[in-house]
Amino acid sequence: MGTWGTRLYDDVALDVKETYQMKLEEGKNKEQALNEILTEFDWAMDDEIDSEIFWIALADTLLTNNNLSYWIRNKALDEIKKGKSLAIWKEQATKQEYEARNREIQKIKENLQNTLYLKNNPNYKGKWEIGDVYAYRIEGKETREDEGRYLLFRMIDETEWIRGKVPITYIQITEKNKLPTEKNELEKLEYIIMRNFENVRYGYRTVIESTSKRTIPEKLIYIGNYQNIQPPQKEYIQELPVEMELCLWKRVNEDFLERLKFYGTDLHPIYHEGNIENINDSKLRFLIRLEYYKQQLGITHPKEAIVKDNALLYISFIDSLMLPGLVRNPTGM
Repeated sequence: MGTWGTRLYDDVALDVKETYQMKLEEGKNKEQALNEILTEFDWAMDDEIDSEIFWIALADTLLTNNNLSYWIRNKALDEIKKGKSLAIWKEQATKQEYEARNREIQKIKENLQNTLYLKNNPNYKGKWEIGDVYAYRIEGKETREDEGRYLLFRMIDETEWIRGKVPITYIQITEKNKLPTEKNELEKLEYIIMRNFENVRYGYRTVIESTSKRTIPEKLIYIGNYQNIQPPQKEYIQELPVEMELCLWKRVNEDFLERLKFYGTDLHPIYHEGNIENINDSKLRFLIRLEYYKQQLGITHPKEAIVKDNALLYISFIDSLMLPGLVRNPTGM
């Protein structure tokens, strides 16, 4: 490995840097140069080592040219964290070579983490994909209490809408003005409730009206793509998109902060009185009555009982108590 040299800019990394600079010298703007780089180096994605070096070199090159976006920065930091290429260096190179290479990578990592100049334009990413996370910074006089926090839109599905397919997302909110950079940080954030179904289940899904460049906010920040994130608690999944909330970008501050204050979050829901007669879904009515049996009637079961995690068996258990007259009028109606 000694013939490789310990500096990053050798082989793939050097190709990335020189190709980007060449495109700028040809008169292309930074966005055009970046888009062409992403297309031309698609071959590097087929190899995990080439892919790692590509993202690190691209992020470092863009940082030097004041064109680094959040999503490319985070992608590079994620590749550095995986450390696939460094592991090979540690196994095959001399100790001195490995330590020199590690210092080079750690220096780039530190520069990426400490940079204050990041492009917020998400259009480098292009089409939204399942798992993509975008951040929207809350700003404005009417949002003083929450100003500086971020709303995070994570795509979980898509649906046909007026002008084609659009994302269906969950919306989370940061505690302060710090954006998550890792999966475990994202998983700790609370989900904003969009609808309250009699305090037993909650709707969380939102349809994004448009992802076109003309309508999407310029300050929307692409965070990265995160898979297998734990969904919100006690979710009631609405089958039809028209039943979900609609995200209108021009009202994003007002609409979702109102829901936050009115409904709360998955970990801190706000209680609202309801009426079971307004619920058409038989499954939901069943869950409401189940909650009533547990909370209002105070019926409990032995710790060893098989019914504690099965709603149907639990109702059967209550019915069995009714037969000998141990419980009267369990529905409260």
